[in-house]
This record gives sequence, structure tokens and C-alpha cells, in this order.
Amino acid sequence: MFVLACLVTVAHAQQQVGVVSGRVVLDGKTSTSIEVVLLTEGNERRTEIARTSTDAEGRFRLNVEEAGRYRVMPFAPAYVSSNEQSVAKVITVAPGEEIKDVDFALVPGGVITGRVLTPDGRPAIAERIAVMPVVQQGQSRPTLNLPSAILETDDRGVYRVFGLPPGRYLVSAGTGGESAAAYAYSPRFSYPRTFHPNVIEEAKATVVDVSTGGETASVDITLSRRAESFTASGRIVDARNSQPLAGVTFGYAASRENGRISGAPVRDLQTDAEGKFAIPKLTPGRYVVFVSSNKDTSLYSEMLPFEVTKGDVTGLELIAEQGVSMSGTVVVEGATEANVLSKLRGVSVGNILYQPEMIWTAHEMPVINADGSFRFNGLRPGKLRIVDNKAQRLPRGFSILRVERDGVAQRDGIEIPSDGSNITNVRIVMAYGNGIVRGQVTVKSSELPAGTPLFVFARRADSSSITASTQTDARGSFILEWLAPGEYELAVGVRGQSGMRLSAARQTVRVSNNATAEATLVFESATEP
Repeated sequence: MFVLACLVTVAHAQQQVGVVSGRVVLDGKTSTSIEVVLLTEGNERRTEIARTSTDAEGRFRLNVEEAGRYRVMPFAPAYVSSNEQSVAKVITVAPGEEIKDVDFALVPGGVITGRVLTPDGRPAIAERIAVMPVVQQGQSRPTLNLPSAILETDDRGVYRVFGLPPGRYLVSAGTGGESAAAYAYSPRFSYPRTFHPNVIEEAKATVVDVSTGGETASVDITLSRRAESFTASGRIVDARNSQPLAGVTFGYAASRENGRISGAPVRDLQTDAEGKFAIPKLTPGRYVVFVSSNKDTSLYSEMLPFEVTKGDVTGLELIAEQGVSMSGTVVVEGATEANVLSKLRGVSVGNILYQPEMIWTAHEMPVINADGSFRFNGLRPGKLRIVDNKAQRLPRGFSILRVERDGVAQRDGIEIPSDGSNITNVRIVMAYGNGIVRGQVTVKSSELPAGTPLFVFARRADSSSITASTQTDARGSFILEWLAPGEYELAVGVRGQSGMRLSAARQTVRVSNNATAEATLVFESATEP
């Protein structure tokens, strides 16, 4: 059971300068002139806000002109966190707030170095290196933020990867996977992905141990020879009359036994004047070929599987069906800002509506035009789904309220007919605003382990899904920005074994443009989070 209390007040945002200060310690010693940067933290690309250097005592001080959620990070590439957590820290800053003791204790990272040779024993020059942490089954693999420049061999075939947290790793060189896209149209010759010391199968790779500040040398790799390649060829025909189709865009990709795509597909190829196609440089394996939809055609096809074994594959016939077109407009409900639609110009409609097959096969997704209009081509019978609000990549301040067809809300998506009739009068209704909800979450339960990540969720009253979410910082502070005006329901959640679990209690807060709603949330749990 969850108990959630919330005290809410509304106040106009004040332009007061906040301060973030702390200390950086490298290998137990204070260090001067270590750069510390302040970056934005959110759904959009991180932007540097401020930068400073530590003084003789290792202390730093950063000014923050706007309230928000930020990432603080010392620039020390060869060092890692002493507690196996990320070097960066995420904080939430209120107007005029001074946050002290944002301290960093860093230790020297480990090093893996070795040499990469071609199958003929020559140095493999400018060959990409991949370093992958080894984790237990069921665990998520941590992301290594390593500079790209150190993940490549030099003119001797030598590489040296530094700044690694202590742990166990697999090291490989060459192009990842045996997928079609890995080789067929590569501008340079590339060897198959080969693990240390000289195996292609990940399960047979030798694990490399790395200690704090230690160097593991002679992690050498002899690249494997590229398997003999073959060509798959065939033609694309019209489902209505079995006639070949010239100039049709198609694509292909490697696939697994279950037929699902493995790796990045190639989607920008075209049939010749006789409707024929040829896919060269395919290594033995399973593949699929498909018609690739774009803004100029409504053709689509099912994925046609084929397998390359010991020779060329010929006689493939891909049947192109005439898909459905859908047109509509995007409107922003209650918008007071002039030209607000211009902020949506060029945004992919695939960020809002999609068919699962088109995620892989669409060469070009339609975009929103300057007047808010859009047109979807190549839709196949079935459901056109609505992207969950949490997964939509929209400009900040925008959220989707509903999708309508002929004035009726389509909560479960839009049904695409099988008779080929086109769809019109679709409206994507959005909201836009710059309101803020800022506050604090207090944990009053000893049953929730210290440091458990807490998440705050907000759902606008007229929306059927989560509108915005954020994670609290280490102090329990949170901020939700760029919210459209209206009433929102707040809840706190924790991530459990079966996924995110929200509190049973809810609290309503009213959001207005150019204003901040202050909220204090008290979280308590009984027998389970």
C-alpha cells in the first residue's frame, strides 16, 4: 500500500541566480584546475550551461541562472567514480537555491591495451574497437562513456582504452554482427566482428579483468577472414496484375530464426527498369527483403524471408500491395502564442502515429507541414497505433491530448481498412505550454532501501496516458517543465522486479503558463514498494 500527501502552492517564477558548489578529489588528493561542467538534463540534447575549474583545494562553484534539472560532471577522462556509480550527478535547482557538497571522489580508471592484426598478420590500421562489460544474466549492461578517439587502432594496429571502471569485459574489433548492412554498401573493407583473441562467437570470447588503476596488456586480436559473399536477386511485381514494377524503393536486413529483423536495415535501394533487384555481398545467413515506403508512394509488402547458404539466391519475387493514404491536420488546443504551429514544422508524424512494420521498412516518415497538415502513405490493413506520450519525441512544451477521426477520439488507434479506401479528416490535438511543477519527495519508510530511485509522474486530466515524468535527485528534489496549462494528477513510483509501480494515492495540481506550482510529496510504503 502507498500513502502520498501533497501540499501545493502556485508562485510566479523568479529570476534568481542559484549556486552549485562542491569538491573534486582525485585518488584521495585534492586537485586544482579540474574542469567541472553544468549540462541541461532532460529529453532533449544536453547543452552546456556553465563551466569552471577547481581551486587549490579542489573546490568549485557554478552559477545557475534558471531553475531546472541539471547534470554536474568533472572533466577527468582517465578517472572513474570510486563507488562504481556514474561520474556525473543529476540535481534539481530552484530559483536562488544554493546546493552545497556536490562532491566527487574519483579514482584512476583501468586500461586495456593490445594489438589488432589482419588475418594475414599485418597491422589492422584505423580498426574500430568495442569494449563491452560482462554482466550477469538478467542484468542491464552499463553504458561506457568513452571518447571515440581511443576506440581505434593506430598505424601499428595498437589500441589503448583508458578510463574503464573495474570489472570484466569483452573486447572485439571489426564490424559488429554479420548483418547485411554491415558489408554490402560499406565505403571501406571491414572484417567481421572478432573477439579477443580470435573468435567470432561471443560465447567463446576470453574475458578481460580490469582493476582500479591497473593496466591489462597484450589483449591482442587477430581478425577473422570475411566469409565468402553471395548475391540475392529477384523482382518486385504488382499484386493486382503480376507485372514488374520499375523504380520501386526496397530494402533488406538480416533476420533471426523467428523472422524478426536483426541489426540496421538498408532501405534506400530501387528496382531497375524491368522491376529487377540484386543485393550483393551477402554472407551466409537469414535475411528479409521488403518494399520500403516513402512520401511518394503508397506501396508496401510483407517481409519476404530468404536464406543464403553456399551460393547465390535467385528467383525471389516480392509482391507489392497498394496501401492506404491518410491525411489530416495537427491543431494546438488553447494556444495563445502566435505561430505556435511553426515549432512543429518538420517533426515526424511517426513520433505520434505508427505501424510496427513501418518502424523497419519506412524509408521516409511523413512530417508535419508549416500549416499543420500531414499525409501518411503506404499504410497496410490493421491498426495505426498512437505512440505513448513517454516515447514521443516532440519539441518541448508539446503533448498530445487525443487523436480524432471525423471528430471522434480514437483512443486505441485508427483502424486501416482492407478495401484500400483512403482516410481523411484525422486531427491530432495537442497542448502547448511552459508551466512548471517543482517540489520535494520525502521518504518515511525504512522498508525502502536508501538510495532507491524515485520517479514522479504527471498526467493531465484530459489525457489517457502519462504526460510527463522525471526522476528525483539524490535529495528527493524534482522538477517537471514545459507543461501545458491544466490540472495534472501527480504520483510517485519506484521500479520493481515487474516494472514501474505507482502509488495508489493521487494528488491534483493546477499548472499555468509562466508560473511554477510547488509540491511536497510524502512517500510511504507498507510491505512492498
